[in-house]
Amino acid sequence: SQLMESNSTRINFYDRYQEIIELYNQGKDYSSIKEIFDKLIVLFGDLSEEDKRAEREGLEEEELNLFDLLAEGKKISDKERHTLKETAKQLLKKLKQKLKVKNWIEKPTIVAAVKKEIHNILWEMPILLFEEEEMRLKTDQILEDCQARY
Repeated sequence: SQLMESNSTRINFYDRYQEIIELYNQGKDYSSIKEIFDKLIVLFGDLSEEDKRAEREGLEEEELNLFDLLAEGKKISDKERHTLKETAKQLLKKLKQKLKVKNWIEKPTIVAAVKKEIHNILWEMPILLFEEEEMRLKTDQILEDCQARY
């Protein structure tokens, strides 16, 4: 559950877990229960790998969350992957400076400034990975994530 809380893009792990529990609640015979436990073992292995992914990527957990939000739905090359990692690091650093204000979510001027900062950082990436509409969508996703997290 902590993995899901730290990174909203990990919801698929929770969905897989819910499906397994539902199967378990429906299953009655030994083969069904064995199949369910086999699926649980695979899920726990995948969760263990996911738990180590930030370290493998050379990112902090919060940076990995931003990286995942940026990379979600995109096929990226190694060069683009590096760019997105650096963008996530830079973005988190700048956001943390802006988000130091207490109750910032309740202050429209700060929310607008945070949104503008996100948008500007994405536009300043050395590689243009997003079309205009996708840029707006990514900006909104990151802002929503910040509002939920900070």
